[in-house]
Amino acid sequence: MQWLIATLLMFTLNAGAAEIKTPDLSFSNGIVGYMQWEKVPSLIEAAVLVARFEDINGEPATDIESLDVSVLMVSMGHGTMPPVIEPLLDESGVATPGAYRISEIYFFMIGDWQVRFKLKFKDGFTEAKDFLCQVENRH
Repeated sequence: MQWLIATLLMFTLNAGAAEIKTPDLSFSNGIVGYMQWEKVPSLIEAAVLVARFEDINGEPATDIESLDVSVLMVSMGHGTMPPVIEPLLDESGVATPGAYRISEIYFFMIGDWQVRFKLKFKDGFTEAKDFLCQVENRH
């Protein structure tokens, strides 16, 4: 009971503190990825996903040489057309380091999908990680 009270008190005291982020993807070289839907998965229009990658210090990952993204519905054994991958631009039109806008993601069935991120780093290291999503029948 004391543990519960202490935990609730900690959350109450930290309500104004900075939000703790939990990465959606973690790579073995310490890079982490945070995903945010700009347009949620839908059967009626293309989805758009923003991916931000950071190093172990929380700084934008600047050592990514290339990013490949594929969209798969593993349970049915098929994927979709490759999405469009572009650097994420800030308000002045400058590319944001370590950030990408993935658009034209077409989901054509309800169910579980995986968005596979394959990163190649400047040192030659390559690794793929999957971001899972659920497509529902939204109108």
